[in-house]
Amino acid sequence: MGDYTVFHDVAWHSAYAGYFFLIGISAMLFFVSALSWFREEFRPLRTSTFYLSFAALAAAGLILVGDLSQPLRFMNTLNPAYWNMASPLVWGTILITLFGLTSVWYFLTLRKAGTAGRLPAVVGSLLGLGLAIYSGFDLAVHQ
Repeated sequence: MGDYTVFHDVAWHSAYAGYFFLIGISAMLFFVSALSWFREEFRPLRTSTFYLSFAALAAAGLILVGDLSQPLRFMNTLNPAYWNMASPLVWGTILITLFGLTSVWYFLTLRKAGTAGRLPAVVGSLLGLGLAIYSGFDLAVHQ
């Protein structure tokens, strides 16, 4: 009892395909940059792949906010009072925000000598994996 079985078809715009593509590319490029802390042959790619990752993430965020009919509605997704943890939208908001913050943290440690960038590299890679999982879940829920 209490099952919700009414489905509402909502057409997705082509912007969502670009969004999913960009966050996938962003996560992959971040992973390549993070891999450079553990494999010497990837070291020359460290900064360029990170900058491209951050640019793709920023473009994906702009696509999402721009797709809303009222862009300031995005602020509601950041408010925990409005969160429904069963919604992929909430998980996307959490993951994208944390991935963006981790990218800034990684950027700040990127120029330091030594192994200061290893921790944010690992955290960002795990969040990037979460973005890929979230994308698949979001597409599965909204068929």
